[in-house]
Amino acid sequence: MGLLSAISNAVSGLNVNQQNLNVLSQNISNANTANYSNEVVNQQAAYDNGLGVGVSIKDITRTVNQFLSAEVQSQTSVNSSASTVQSYYAQIENLLGQPGGTNSIDQGIDSFFTALQGLANSPGASTETSAINAGVTVSNQISGLAGALQSLQLQADSSISNAVNSVNTDLQTLFSTNTALERAAATNQGTSGLLDQRDAALTDIAQYMDISPTYQNDGEVSLSTTNGITLLTTTSSSKLSYQPASSTTSFSGTAHLSPIQVQTLNSTGSPIGPPTTLATGGTTSNVSTSLVSGQIQALLSVRDTIIPNILSQLDGLAANLRNSVNAISNEGSSFPPPNSYTGTRLVSGTGNATQWGGSLQIALLDANGNPVPSPYSDERNGEQPLTLNLGALQGSGGSAGVLTTNDIINAINQYYSSPQNKTEIGNINNVQLGMLSNNVPDAGATPNFSFDFNLNNISANNANFYVSGVTVLDSNGNPLPGTDVTSTQASTALSSYTATAANTITVATAGTNSFTNGETVYIPAAGALVNGTALPSGYYTVQNATGTSFDITLAGVTAGGGATSAVGTSALPPYATVNSGQTLRTGANGSFNVSNISPASPFYTVEANIATVDSTGNVITSTVSYTVPNNTVNVANNLIGASSIVSGSASLVTPNTNQPQITATLVDANGNPLQETNNSYGNQQGYLKITANNSSYTVAINELDSIEQGLPNASVPVPGTNEGFSQYFGLNNFFNNNNLTSTGDTVAGSALNLSVSSRLINNPSLIPTGMLSPSNQPSSGSGTATPNFTYLVAPGDNSISQKLAGLATSEQNFNAIGGMPESTTTMAQYAGQIIAKASNDSTDATNSANDSQTLLTGFTQRAQSVSGVNLDQELANTVIYQNAYSASTRVITVVSNMFTDLLSIIQ
Repeated sequence: MGLLSAISNAVSGLNVNQQNLNVLSQNISNANTANYSNEVVNQQAAYDNGLGVGVSIKDITRTVNQFLSAEVQSQTSVNSSASTVQSYYAQIENLLGQPGGTNSIDQGIDSFFTALQGLANSPGASTETSAINAGVTVSNQISGLAGALQSLQLQADSSISNAVNSVNTDLQTLFSTNTALERAAATNQGTSGLLDQRDAALTDIAQYMDISPTYQNDGEVSLSTTNGITLLTTTSSSKLSYQPASSTTSFSGTAHLSPIQVQTLNSTGSPIGPPTTLATGGTTSNVSTSLVSGQIQALLSVRDTIIPNILSQLDGLAANLRNSVNAISNEGSSFPPPNSYTGTRLVSGTGNATQWGGSLQIALLDANGNPVPSPYSDERNGEQPLTLNLGALQGSGGSAGVLTTNDIINAINQYYSSPQNKTEIGNINNVQLGMLSNNVPDAGATPNFSFDFNLNNISANNANFYVSGVTVLDSNGNPLPGTDVTSTQASTALSSYTATAANTITVATAGTNSFTNGETVYIPAAGALVNGTALPSGYYTVQNATGTSFDITLAGVTAGGGATSAVGTSALPPYATVNSGQTLRTGANGSFNVSNISPASPFYTVEANIATVDSTGNVITSTVSYTVPNNTVNVANNLIGASSIVSGSASLVTPNTNQPQITATLVDANGNPLQETNNSYGNQQGYLKITANNSSYTVAINELDSIEQGLPNASVPVPGTNEGFSQYFGLNNFFNNNNLTSTGDTVAGSALNLSVSSRLINNPSLIPTGMLSPSNQPSSGSGTATPNFTYLVAPGDNSISQKLAGLATSEQNFNAIGGMPESTTTMAQYAGQIIAKASNDSTDATNSANDSQTLLTGFTQRAQSVSGVNLDQELANTVIYQNAYSASTRVITVVSNMFTDLLSIIQ
């Protein structure tokens, strides 16, 4: 048996060494193959009943350090994330350019304001065109940059979809590998190649997302994210799902993005249970994910944080540029002014009432910017503009200043619709009855209507105005009962009259009073006898005011006697004071209410006893008649001219035309007027349009101190825009509104939508350069001429273009947004800060990518030092295995010779 054992041992040595050489050649041939692990033949001595019977192969294993492999996978995710972010920052930096660069946005803003300064310095067609062109250039720069950034968002989103598909392929590979490993373990087959395939798939997945693998004894792997979301088990696989965005519009407004979900699948590919969310859907700003590294996490960060932050910074810049320029643009007018204005804010006729404060001015001018002739012969200097006190205007809802668009339209049309008779009394140019009720009769248990007065003063002096009584007649001329007319105007209750001296009466008040010496008051004391002298109703001058009494003069009264009761009598101070050159709606000083009216009467006649004190102190009185149509709706703020002068010194001036001069309407997006019903547009939505009805006339608007304030006193306060009248409606904008909706100019999307108004592009001469200013007025006393307080737009006025150009150096407030802190700086400097921040962030991203690559290289090299093929070692092993093989061969040869010799002896 000795020779047989020897030859058997030698043969086993040949076989083992042959396998060693096979594995060695496999290692050498795959020395440069990615994801290949060096293989080692593990051999052991063979025994039979304790006797050596040669050598056998225990197994063939890979030389892998599992800890280092895990570190490589982890760092692969980190590096993939960092390098992805860095690659996008490189593209962003290329788009933004360098501060002050030729095509950078800060340089574009500087060029725009330089063009505006050129317009201010030298008004004319060429500089107007240059200013508009510069505005178009800078708006295209900003909007183009925003569009390019959104395209990067779409690119990142598409890459997310590609990454999801790659992960799904790798997960399927892993599931198949698990099955093969299980089978190989059961049949005692080699698994090195399968394990290499497994590790390659894991490393590939690690590029896209952070993973945490768990290994079984047979090499099968279970896989989850580091936050515990299961991706793979030994019995089930998973599939990621994601629906990529179809266009850049998916990143604007309220568009919803698809979530990334993980659906567990059984061995047949059927779903098990509900899917798990890996990244939420929704709007860009609300997306969140449990991933902490990998390409998908980086792409989500780029799409939902990095680019949106820069876009929000651009939006803040664009909104500030748009609002600052538009605020000034709406203060002024072009020369010559346009024939009409059409707003760009979508508004409802009667819906969404809002609080207004301050006043505005609308003037009708000729083609040269001068006042048009007045329809009244006594106004020789031209027609006055409408000065509309929005804060005092009674809204159709019953509150002063809380106005619908319909209220404002009606107020404008009241002034410029068919001119009415004008009542002149003393220094007051016109006294109109102003409707406070929205309907006549107003709804309620007691039919009624309310009114006040509208006063216009074009003299050189302020004028006090009094209303000493009101009588209302029905259509048959029958007076309504006096108790049916009530007033809320201020009055002071009186208690007694005493003749304290000849021609002097001391009037005691029921309480303290605020009368001052020299003031004129009206005392309705008819029927009172003071020392036998009747005290007539009339206007008296206050003397010796003490706070509880005052003196008046009455010829014929003698001193002495007791006090005469005045209980039930009240003295009326001035109902209102209208200043020189002003128009005043008196509602804030009180109103008059007529109750118990009959709906059957087609109209009512209001006879008002009015008075004023002229510049010499003379009291001028008159009774004026006004006709109020009955059974009407939507008449709040209607102004009614006098129908006749019943008595007294007032005069009636009739207009020389009955043609409307300016019309305010609501129009649709195509400029077509919306349909009015009963003087109302209802809840129809449209755009405010103000038009001069004569094509050769123009319109100029001055916002004055008008301000839209929202509804601050509502149960749920509604914030206001704090914009003036023209800017709120978008009547004279340089840049287009961001959103043509009732919500107005929002910040979000401002950069993408920034553009110059098409009307300015089509006609640069409409760019506002000056503003309404008082025209030359004749001084009081020069013949019959008196101030008329007309306004014009002068051809050389560059006040608005100077203000626009001044924005170049004006520091603006920028809110903290997109990772940039709150700041106060110029617009060009803020643009430079946006570029600089992106550059700094790009540098940080590059450093982070370099650092992560260095770590990945280090871990990879350490792992390869263990699992990689060492050619020097393998070549050395060839000598060992070759010698061992030769030795085994020699043993066989010797044993064979010995067998030959033995057989020869036997023979």
